Amino acid sequence: MSDVRTKIEQARSLLQAGKAEQARLMGVRLLKSDPADPRVADLMAQIFIHLRQSEQALNYARRATELAPGNLGFMHNQGVTLLTLQRADEAAAILGAILEKDPRQISSRLAFLSALLQQRRHARIIQVCDEGRRLHPGNPVFEGVRASALLSQGLADESYEALRSMLAHNAQEPGLRNTLAQTSNYVPGLTPAQVFAEHQAYGDLLERLWPAPRRTFTNPRDPEKRLRVGILSPDLRTHSVAFFIEPFVQGHDRAGFELIAYQTNRTEDAVTARLRKGFAAWHDCSALGDAALLERMLADKLDVLIELSGQMQAHRLPVMHMRAAPVQATYIGYPNTTGVHTMDARFVDSITDPAGRADACATERLVRLDPCFLCYRPPADAPKPAMPRGDGPVTFGSFNALQKINPPLVRLWARVLNAVPGSVLLLKSWNLADRGSWAEFTRRFTDAGIDETRLQLCEPIAGIAEHLAAYNRVDVALDTFPYHGTTTTCEALWMGVPVVTLAGDRHASRVGASLLHAAGLPELVAKDEEAYVYIATSLAGDATRRAHLRATLRDDLRAGPLCDETSYCRRLENALRGLWSEWCQTQTIARPHA
Repeated sequence: MSDVRTKIEQARSLLQAGKAEQARLMGVRLLKSDPADPRVADLMAQIFIHLRQSEQALNYARRATELAPGNLGFMHNQGVTLLTLQRADEAAAILGAILEKDPRQISSRLAFLSALLQQRRHARIIQVCDEGRRLHPGNPVFEGVRASALLSQGLADESYEALRSMLAHNAQEPGLRNTLAQTSNYVPGLTPAQVFAEHQAYGDLLERLWPAPRRTFTNPRDPEKRLRVGILSPDLRTHSVAFFIEPFVQGHDRAGFELIAYQTNRTEDAVTARLRKGFAAWHDCSALGDAALLERMLADKLDVLIELSGQMQAHRLPVMHMRAAPVQATYIGYPNTTGVHTMDARFVDSITDPAGRADACATERLVRLDPCFLCYRPPADAPKPAMPRGDGPVTFGSFNALQKINPPLVRLWARVLNAVPGSVLLLKSWNLADRGSWAEFTRRFTDAGIDETRLQLCEPIAGIAEHLAAYNRVDVALDTFPYHGTTTTCEALWMGVPVVTLAGDRHASRVGASLLHAAGLPELVAKDEEAYVYIATSLAGDATRRAHLRATLRDDLRAGPLCDETSYCRRLENALRGLWSEWCQTQTIARPHA
């Protein structure tokens, strides 16, 4: 082994031992003695990555590839360095070139997938994963990433089946069970019992892996005391969850409730700053593991803890499983049960979760905040609705995420379009910026009998005011199924656009019905596909009614229950107080599957 190679290995050993500064000093000495050695430049790139100085790292990574053109290892390191700088386009070009030269470079394939994920090129991700599965059979990363990409392409059934097949080798992996439960909400054809079983399996696995302790709380058992209520979320920022919880955060009765925030995301913005003002205390928990977060919450002696993520990404359900408060509830961020054994309550309403059948598919007690479980606070800078055009084709629209637009829904929307000659469909979704995804969805509509000239793409728009203004291009909004929109439905209504929804047999496919009832438009709720087509086509043919809704719907919403913040706050407060009073009497909350 040469002297330079020996010293490089010594420097790498220092890096692995966490001694990055000592490694840097050794690297500087090597640079002075061997400035033209690409291995030394590559070493310096790795050192500066460890020191979190990515720009410096990139300079050295480029130097290494300049000194040794075609060296796949140095190219790989340059691509990975670009990824740390969020320069996905450049990273993808380099990493893709590596795979063209040697498709079996598994580390470069995995890094290439990271670049494609940053670019949101989900159609290409599926191809790269399929190549990886062929070359590296059984690798769980390719299986998992492919399943996620399939869902992003609206292929929930294929994603679900791929995840189910992974259970044979990963049955004890909570992350896989979590993803299965989450994905089940999107799959057409699954029964409520099947979806519930996936969620139950997640909670059962948590209990097997980490049995929840029977914790004794010493909180004063005073039903009238000022309640210490924790709010746990990664989304106390510009996010739909924040928009729906903000009315309560700012409008709650401060004499009766003390709110404490546990923000688990590093991202903060103007919405975060606004929300902070409504909390008595704010904890940045983004760097805390589950054990440390649990300890933080127990030290705060909460009476009630509300988590806002459910089974969505970045959730902290294992903390809830270990019980951080006498009363624990889930709300807003997820359209189903959590499956967690120690989650006491979930806030819904009588339309999203009809009594009886819905209770049988929840591990929590369903607490109904009738008439609607949500309160919508529209953005202050929302533009005024523009009156519909007097000429031109009728434009149907959906601004929902593509994972909600499955093949059966494409065929249903095709029936609507075919029933209204000349009509067009406007789709707006962040992942339609990927031309591969747009081509795939265009093909599906073409296969369903809709010419691509009748499809319109709305590029992702930065800025909420500009986003809302895009609704002025829509005459009739079409809700998704079986996973309804929530924020998109509220936004469309606020912009004076009627929304047609198809009510199903579980919360995720009944939210639209709840929102439309609260908006005073129950007649836009269809009970089956035939009614959905009829309602949508009737609206398309009634320009007078659409114009009336465009002119009056915002005022109607402002005066109705969907935007009545005062009533909403009192309903939620009463629900919290009722749960607390029950705990004071029995030290437990009665639940259907407890």
